[in-house]
Amino acid sequence: MSEILVVGGAIVKARRCLLGEREGEGLWEVPGGKVETSETLEAALHRELREELGIDTRVLGEVGRATVPHRDRQLTLVVLEARLVHGVPIPSVHDRIEWADPTRLRQVEFAPADVPIVDRVIALLET
Repeated sequence: MSEILVVGGAIVKARRCLLGEREGEGLWEVPGGKVETSETLEAALHRELREELGIDTRVLGEVGRATVPHRDRQLTLVVLEARLVHGVPIPSVHDRIEWADPTRLRQVEFAPADVPIVDRVIALLET
C-alpha cells in the first residue's frame, strides 16, 4: 500500500493554536499539506502555509505523527510546532480559520489524521 506524507503546523500564539475548517466538510485540521518528493518536512510546511494562509513561520520541532487509512492508501501526518513570524493568516483553502484554546480544541470535530495528535497539541498549549 502506498503512502501519502502530509505535514501540518501547530501554529501557536498566546496559548492558542490556529485551526482551519476544511472546505465544505465541516472538519477541522491544523493547516498544512502534502510533502513533495524532494522537500523536507519543514520546507513543505513553509510552502504550504504561504500558499494556504499567506504567512511565514518558524518551526520549533515535531509535535507528533499519525498514520491513518485514506482511500486506497495510508496517509501519514507529521505535525510540527511553529510560531508566526510574518503575516496575518487569511484562509484560501479553508472555509474559516480560528485561534483555538484547549477548551475549543476538545469541542471541534477533527479530520481523521488530526484526531490522534489533538491531545499532544492541547498538552503543548497547556505547558
